[in-house]
Parts: sequence; C-alpha cells; structure tokens
Amino acid sequence: MAVPVPPDLEGDLDVVLKGMSNHRQVRWVSRAQLHITLRFIGDFEESFLARLESVLGKVASSTLPFEAEIGGLNAFPRMEQARVLFIPVTRGDEDFRRLEKALTVNSAALGIRPDVKEYHPHLTLGRVRENENPKAAQRALQEVLPPQWPPWRADRFILFKSQLAAGGSVYTRLVEFKLGV
Repeated sequence: MAVPVPPDLEGDLDVVLKGMSNHRQVRWVSRAQLHITLRFIGDFEESFLARLESVLGKVASSTLPFEAEIGGLNAFPRMEQARVLFIPVTRGDEDFRRLEKALTVNSAALGIRPDVKEYHPHLTLGRVRENENPKAAQRALQEVLPPQWPPWRADRFILFKSQLAAGGSVYTRLVEFKLGV
C-alpha cells in the first residue's frame, strides 16, 4: 500500500533520477516506483482481495486527506553506511504514521502481521548495489535536490501488486482508496 505523489512532482523527480544514471553504484527507481510506501502485505490469494478491500476501505473512509511534503536527502540505515537513498517526508509525517498504524491494526484482523521495523515515511530514490560506495551519488544528489519539493494533498492510497523483475520491482495498481470518502 502506498500514497502516490502527484504527476508534476513525479515528473520532476524522474528528471532528477534520469540525471543520476551515470552513478551506477546505485540502482535508481523508475518513475512508476515513485510513491510513499505505507506498508507491505506480502503474498496472498486472489480470493483474499475482497476481504482486504473491505478493511482498507473502512480505514480510508475514516482518514481525512492531509498536506504532505518531502525534502532533503537521507539514507537507511544512515548516510555513512547508505543502502537505500531516500527523500524524507517533512510535512505530514504524523498523518502518514497514523494512516500506517490504522492500516496495520485493521489488517491484523485478517491475519496480516505487523512490520517489525519502525515506520519512517519516505520516498525511495535508489538502492546501493552490493559492495558499492554511494558517496559520489550522494554528493551529486545533494547538489541537485531542492531543500523542499512543492507540497501536495495526500488524498488517496493504492493497493499495489509488486513483482520482482530484473530492473527492480514492477508495481501494478489493484485498488485505489480515496481518503475521507
């Protein structure tokens, strides 16, 4: 499940990422992968989808849209040992956390286990390749990334199907849920 970014922001981020293509020590995400993940569910049978949709729909209808903004650059587990480069959420952080918590609590009734890691809302830019040093890519990103991107109204989340492929994950939209509806 993920909150999409608006098309104009998606386009601007795509331009930045295409400009980073010469930094091959990082596997950059594609435009189709630009979103703010709420949580992963894992594999499930297609027959489970209707029950899941019902639960997610209830969470969406009881959650109001909110203002969101991203800015800066950070990394997991930390900048000095970067494995994943990302832009953190700088506005709406608590709203994302509340939504993720509601999704986690409500989907637990369906047997979906909570994530063991603490939730940090962010937009992934790329994953550092095995045994590579991303320092040059980090410096290049810091030069081109603005301190803040334009804010947007987070008014929906999407249940995606994720399939691993040679170029990274391929996301297929299954169901979109509008907040507060």
